[in-house]
Amino acid sequence: MTPCANPQSIPTLSNEQPPCGPESLIGHTTSVSGLGKETVTLPGSLYLTKGLDGAPFGLLASTHAKAGPFDLGYVNVLSTISVNETTAAVSTKTISPIPRFIKGVPAQLRTINVTVERPGNAPFQFNPTNCEELKINGELKGYEGGSSAISQPFFAANCQGLTFAPTLTATAQGHGSKANGTAFIVKLESAGIGQANIHKVDLTIPAALPSRLTTIQKACLESVFNANPAACDEGSVIGEGIVHTPVLNEPLRGPAYLVSHGGAAFPDVEFVLQGEGIKLVLDGKTDIKNGITYSRFETSPDAPFTTFESIFPAGPHSALTANVPEKEDFSLCKKSLTMPTTIVGQNGAVIEQTTKIGLIGCGAVLVSKAHKLTNAQLLAKALHVCRTKYKAKSKKSKRVACEKAARKKYPVKAAKSSKKKKAKKKR
Repeated sequence: MTPCANPQSIPTLSNEQPPCGPESLIGHTTSVSGLGKETVTLPGSLYLTKGLDGAPFGLLASTHAKAGPFDLGYVNVLSTISVNETTAAVSTKTISPIPRFIKGVPAQLRTINVTVERPGNAPFQFNPTNCEELKINGELKGYEGGSSAISQPFFAANCQGLTFAPTLTATAQGHGSKANGTAFIVKLESAGIGQANIHKVDLTIPAALPSRLTTIQKACLESVFNANPAACDEGSVIGEGIVHTPVLNEPLRGPAYLVSHGGAAFPDVEFVLQGEGIKLVLDGKTDIKNGITYSRFETSPDAPFTTFESIFPAGPHSALTANVPEKEDFSLCKKSLTMPTTIVGQNGAVIEQTTKIGLIGCGAVLVSKAHKLTNAQLLAKALHVCRTKYKAKSKKSKRVACEKAARKKYPVKAAKSSKKKKAKKKR
């Protein structure tokens, strides 16, 4: 959907029409005013806006303060929308006060109702897919400075009946190297809205694709990462993640860091994903036993997505390498690689599978595997080029020079005559 533009320019009070269009409408409000039996109920509109006060999104509640012959114009109240970077939980905070007086007239508010009901086929809110007890927490502040905490329990029903059918695929670069290791890509796909979201993913990477010790040793310190991930050494960046979600217009993407957490034996993989002003950090626990790497993502947000791609490229800081003898040119192409996989849904559903790891580039012939030409063969090719290029009689001198240069570049020992060979045998 399209957020309302330029929310900072929205006045607190205006006699004009609301500055946001229907494309950013996400719900409605009602305000009840009055101290006696004769109360006044005023309808209003709720709009999604762009970033406010450092937050990626905001809300505009716009109410036409008109009662009978009295028209006090539109009252506009702005709030921020922030997203927790680890849980993706949403929080809102009012940044323009709910008016106590409107043009000198006491507002005398008794009740405020907010209903989020995005019309059409583009809903604004989605139900959680976790049926555990949840809470809506908040705080109310009065005009005189007092405050009161609020907490309301919330349950989602029938989560266990939701479909849970994500798919996970993996590929690796078939030809690795000692210097650059090998590439590894994992792609997780889901239908998004309409089925249970993913809670946990456990991967057991085969021994043929071990973690690189030289890369692990370059993990970023937790204190540095928490202060500013961009300050981590480039050696700790081992790849990137890309997430497509129906909640946003653009994908979230960003680097994957190796981060050393205190006394943990091995560093975690931390994806720092950003897009449309939102930042999410996905934490993957790492364990290595007997050369086998275990990767576990245990706290995924309860949010819908359609694809999540983890890309770990080959290079000097590659996460994995090929456990193949050097004499075999670090090629995995003759191996059958599988990865035990467990995927757990937010509703408790479990998928266990053995994921076959596809190998990329195994149809190509390695240069190191190709038959090397002898100097005699290379010389024959070079002489053929000289004689073809300078075929004309007028270019004889150039042809001779070319052939001389070729013989110098590809020296070939003269073959011994048959007479000399026979004489050598007699001796």
